[in-house]
Amino acid sequence: PPPPPHSSIARYGLLALKSGIPFIGFGFVDNFIMICAGDAIDASLGAALCLSTMAAAGLGNLFSDVVGIAATDQIEASFNKLGLPPTGLTAMQLKTSRARMVHIVACALGIAIGCILGMCPLLFLDQEAKRLKEGFDDVDTNGDGVLSVTEITMALHRLGIYAKQEQVLSLFRAFD
Repeated sequence: PPPPPHSSIARYGLLALKSGIPFIGFGFVDNFIMICAGDAIDASLGAALCLSTMAAAGLGNLFSDVVGIAATDQIEASFNKLGLPPTGLTAMQLKTSRARMVHIVACALGIAIGCILGMCPLLFLDQEAKRLKEGFDDVDTNGDGVLSVTEITMALHRLGIYAKQEQVLSLFRAFD
């Protein structure tokens, strides 16, 4: 590796890079997997087990954390391939409050950047289909996957539309 930098500012800057860059990877992996897993859990197990969206997100986070722990070595190995030089800070300097503060701030900034970048699956999730399914599930009170005239009548009543069952049956025949 190249020699360590000479100036104190450059040494602490390098410490910030070496501390923060891996956390960009950790944050990215964590949020990316959490969003994908949470959405998949919400779409599949969520309805079957009557889980709230937040419960599905929590389970997605659990899955993401477990994968993140398993991926730690790979993320660190990828980071080490960047070949950044040593900071040039002594063991004593690395124990100072200044070095600890640089490390903490760099890690926090890195994880924040990674988490924001890891939100990219939100650009591809079909939120409209999800809302339609939730609306259908609200009307399908018996959960059989089929809307009956009674369920549609009850849903209309909840919306303040008091149609008679015969009127709903007529609509049902026209649009089913």
